[in-house]
Amino acid sequence: MLETMQPWLLPTLQVIAGAAVLIVLVALAYWLAARGLGMPAVRKRLSDTLAFSLRRLLRWTAVVVGAVMLLEWFGVLGNTWALLSAVLALVAIGFVAVWSILSNVLCSLLLLLARPFRIGDTIELPAQGLGGKVVDFTLLFTIMEHESGDLIQVPNNIFFQTPIRRRLGEVTRGLEEQLRSDTPELR
Repeated sequence: MLETMQPWLLPTLQVIAGAAVLIVLVALAYWLAARGLGMPAVRKRLSDTLAFSLRRLLRWTAVVVGAVMLLEWFGVLGNTWALLSAVLALVAIGFVAVWSILSNVLCSLLLLLARPFRIGDTIELPAQGLGGKVVDFTLLFTIMEHESGDLIQVPNNIFFQTPIRRRLGEVTRGLEEQLRSDTPELR
């Protein structure tokens, strides 16, 4: 009976043994890396929260890499690494696209805290050749009215990349006040 099973049994056992070796290698790599995070020298440099977060990230990375390796070992997915690379590239492109918006929102919050100018002030950005009276402030843009009457929308992150020349306006209002009120007094 063993002679009749042997032709299909041996390749199956090889695949299962290979999968077991892969699981053991991934688990060993995770264990060594997690142990490295727990070493006293590293432990003094990292807070408990950061070490916990790194271990959690490491665990999920090991699970994903192990699952991808097993799927490829069993032949379920033909080219798993190409698929994973494509997904990671799309995620990176998405982060770059969202980065600009997040940068402007964060800079608007910092402008609220630092208050380098107010609604009604006249500001100039000499490096950009822009200038005008600040008439509005949003989470993404500061809107200035040029001498010609044109409205200029300046992304808020520009104010952290270039010097600003400021002249106080007659009627100035803080940016936080402008965000709280809906009345367009100075528009």
